[in-house]
Amino acid sequence: MKFNDFSNFATYYGLFLFFQIAHPMSFNSNCKYAFFTFLLVIDGLYLLFDVIYIVLLFSEKY
Repeated sequence: MKFNDFSNFATYYGLFLFFQIAHPMSFNSNCKYAFFTFLLVIDGLYLLFDVIYIVLLFSEKY
């Protein structure tokens, strides 16, 4: 894994922030609660991916 892959990390983190922003919108509107839970699960997966990616990135660098 090269440090140039940081652009990919930024892309996934942007999606992660998008899901964070989409949470209040879906919760305040009359959407179903299952859809909110679905967003929460995807959000957790992105967060887990971010943690693994950061660990791999710094373990390769040092």
